[in-house]
Amino acid sequence: MILEISPKIELQMLILKGQSIQNRLYVLKDSTRRLESKAKTEIELESRAWGWIADQIIDDTGPLARNITKAYRIAQEIQKLQNEETSIRIVFDEWRKDVEDFLVRVSIKRKNLRLPGNSQLLIKRFNRFADYIRLETRIRHALLELRRIAREDLIFNSDLPVTESKEVLLEPGKPFSAQKILRDMLANADRYIKILDPWVNERSLDALLHVKNGIKIQLLCSQTGGREKERRLARSVKSLQVEKPFFNLRKAKREEMHDRWIITDKGIWSLSQSMKDIGRRETIAFIAPHSKQTKKKVESFFDSLWEKAIEITA
Repeated sequence: MILEISPKIELQMLILKGQSIQNRLYVLKDSTRRLESKAKTEIELESRAWGWIADQIIDDTGPLARNITKAYRIAQEIQKLQNEETSIRIVFDEWRKDVEDFLVRVSIKRKNLRLPGNSQLLIKRFNRFADYIRLETRIRHALLELRRIAREDLIFNSDLPVTESKEVLLEPGKPFSAQKILRDMLANADRYIKILDPWVNERSLDALLHVKNGIKIQLLCSQTGGREKERRLARSVKSLQVEKPFFNLRKAKREEMHDRWIITDKGIWSLSQSMKDIGRRETIAFIAPHSKQTKKKVESFFDSLWEKAIEITA
């Protein structure tokens, strides 16, 4: 029996992790202030000792050596604390990504709410912390907004009813809106995603960042724009696999692929444009859902091509 965690419990776990990062920074700042004050005192003592030696030319430099060594050790400790702040920044960035991965999967309950929900509103609220420069302030505001979100009535997008719309029109010149629709569709998958898209480049991978962690992603293409572009694409694939280790890209024969499909455990959709061009070209694109019978046939076709295709790796 699998125990499902509610959105609020999962969010509280993220808040606790954020608080631990905040506490770690508070300890660092306090230690830094005390060491800097101590270092200032030692530097003043050392300067007076050097001045006295220059005036007196004495033989006994033992006290001076001890002062210099002490000041040097304090300088080393300060450098360690600076390295610790860099480490905290890295941990905070990783935590921020985890929070966004969570928020893209949830919505605030509203009457007649359907897919794709209102995840983007939550992400926009959370990312207000980016307006601040100091790390301490950024963490504080990020946590404040998460606590506000935790007071909302939240629901997983996977529990929302599917929209009754037969197709979604994507207007030209609106890449952000178009990519949002695509991201929401992919973020709703719970088990797997299979994408059939003849023309692929580095932009094709952007929407995959919002897929839930642990989801198997298979992207099948037939054209990458030439050898050099394919090498760049392979490097991007390798980078993406650091965050999405279950992602793979394969290349099939050009004559075997023409249409564009997105297949998930939730359904199947056809695309009138490649993922890399949605919202960019001066044409209206659409995403249309299809029946279970169509899903079965297209998925079988995808699987047969995938078995014969060559994996693209760096």
